[in-house]
Parts: sequence; C-alpha cells; structure tokens
Amino acid sequence: MEEIFKNINYYNHIVITLSKDVSINHIASANALYTYLLQQHKKVSLYCENNNFNMNIYFLPWMDKLKISYPSSADLSVNTIDSTELFSIFKENNIKLNRKMATSLYAGLLNETNGFKRDVTSKVFIMAKELIDSGAEVQKCTKYVLNYHSLSTVRFKAILLNKMILKDNATVALFDIYDEDLSCSGAKIQDVSVVIDEALSLPSIEEVIIKYNGKIIEKRMKFEKKK
Repeated sequence: MEEIFKNINYYNHIVITLSKDVSINHIASANALYTYLLQQHKKVSLYCENNNFNMNIYFLPWMDKLKISYPSSADLSVNTIDSTELFSIFKENNIKLNRKMATSLYAGLLNETNGFKRDVTSKVFIMAKELIDSGAEVQKCTKYVLNYHSLSTVRFKAILLNKMILKDNATVALFDIYDEDLSCSGAKIQDVSVVIDEALSLPSIEEVIIKYNGKIIEKRMKFEKKK
C-alpha cells in the first residue's frame, strides 16, 4: 500500500482489488482510497470477481463503479486494508480528507469496531473525531453499517438462534450451519455476523464457534483483541 504514495507518478491505471469475502471495513477503505487516487488524476478501478454484496454497502461513494472483470490496461494492483490502517497512512503523508474519504473511513471504523464495542482505544476515538470534523456523514454510516438488516438476514438470524448449541457449561455457543440454512433464508454465509455479538452478549458465553458444512470457519472470544 505504501508503494502507491511513494511511487504514484509511475502508475497510470491503478486497480483496487476486493476479495470474494471482503468485509464492509475493507470495502469502505477501498472507497476512500479510490477518492484519493481520483484526486491525483489517476485512472482507477474497483475490482471484485464477485459483486453479490448486500444492498447496505451501496451508500459508499464508488460502489456503482465496481467491475467484475479485471482491467487489461492496469499497471498496478493493490489489495485493501483496514480503514484504521489507511487513515494512518493518509495522516503520515499529510493527505487532507474530504467528505467522501471521511465518510468511507468512518463506515469502515464502525464495522471494524462493531459500533465502538470491540478493539476500542483512545486512538479509535481520536480517529472518529477527525473524520467527523472532516465531514463524515455519521447518521448515514450508522444507518447502513449498524442498523441495516435485510429480510433474508432476519430469517437467517432466527434459524441460527434456533440452532445454537451451548457447550462446556454454557460458556461456548456453537452454530452449525449448512447450505440449506442459507437457501431457505436467502442469506449469505457472511451474514452469520448478525448473531455472533448477540451470542457473546449472553452472560455465560465466552466463545462463539461457527461451523459451515461441518468445518469451523470462525471462532470469536469475548473481549478478543484484534490481531
């Protein structure tokens, strides 16, 4: 990522690549970077071979520019990073944030900290203040990142809660998910996040384990520190 800022004059067409299972945090970060590269008069593309995202992310400024085929004229491809990391890079390079950049980074921060409930430090609140001062649309971010649930997500949540198994003296919540759970609700496997924090809010639960088609795909500890 630092290569863009150190050698930006050497590149003409930069592609920001999103992975198939990309988080809102990284999508938001990509939108902030997209804005910056446009300011530098660069041709920039946002690319992901999968564009089957939930509708709530389309409030971000450049999602209508998403491509599902890789541009042949690109001379640099970069992967996305956490919004907090990109914010730090912007600061180190004395880059002024505009409204679109600030809104995108604030959306990523909300997702990364689960609405200031996880991995919260004084730096997080300093970042939030600077983004708000730079014009971040706080209410819009809160609406679409924290308070948006599709009907399929609500149905999936009901299925998950019904299937929750408590183990080890009710300290572990296990969710065993199969393809039929997704098909009958219309949800995606990423939507499992709607139930993880709710399970961890139960007084006795210390760990949540998610299995998908018999394989563990995620473990989350209460008060888990970000790696």
